[in-house]
Amino acid sequence: MSIKLIATDLDGTLLQGDHLTVSKQNIDAITHASEKGVLFAIATGRTWGVMSNIAGQVPVTNYAVLSNGASAYDINSRKLIPLREMPFKLWHPIYIYLKQNNCIPEIYYNGKSYLEQNLLSSYKSPYIKEDFTNELKSHLTAVDNLENYLVNKPIEKINVLFTPEENCGQVYDTLKISEDIHITSSLPGNIEITLKGVNKAYALKRLCLDLDISNEEVMVFGDADNDIEMLKWAKWSFAMENADKKIRKTAHFITDSNTKDGVAKGIEKYILK
Repeated sequence: MSIKLIATDLDGTLLQGDHLTVSKQNIDAITHASEKGVLFAIATGRTWGVMSNIAGQVPVTNYAVLSNGASAYDINSRKLIPLREMPFKLWHPIYIYLKQNNCIPEIYYNGKSYLEQNLLSSYKSPYIKEDFTNELKSHLTAVDNLENYLVNKPIEKINVLFTPEENCGQVYDTLKISEDIHITSSLPGNIEITLKGVNKAYALKRLCLDLDISNEEVMVFGDADNDIEMLKWAKWSFAMENADKKIRKTAHFITDSNTKDGVAKGIEKYILK
């Protein structure tokens, strides 16, 4: 059975170490696979606003799974597709709790990311370079009172770029008590919260159902906790060499690291051979 769809994570996977750049080898491999009729999707925890520039580096991109599967974007029709969002009555108390514990929560809503104005100067992580932090900030919409601004609105995701080390364990354990949310991470200290049942595999299943593609015809690449479900689901799942041991054990194949064009090497070996 041939591969009909490639889906790849961004940070630590498709992108170079700057979190911004797709290498020429990766672009070329994806382009050649597209010429053979293979569709290409990006599967990310980011919003469309933050990752649209990256999709522009790979012009053959067809779809984007956003906010860890809470929404998707059809690039050809330029349509944002909400999939499963968190209702206000669920996300609002979580948001209050995070602020009370010195976290800097941003809200992903309708394809954009929102942050309270007074938290903007604290929006940073020791694990992210300044250039990438500035890129993220450039796509933020800062408002005076986020709770009022989005009152009664369903959202895609709550993202905490970095949780102070002294609070991280307690915050994570407290959030895990809830049976209504899904918690994951893509970077050290990062906490990403969506509605229960929402993950990248969930969104890819929805997409593949519409496209009449089975999981045996899907190739995926990932490196972090928020990739686990799709790595388990797809037959052609590749963990990056730079991924944690737990992630590498989850995938069916291991490819080279993100800085050594591991995505391209997987495509070249199993699609372009």
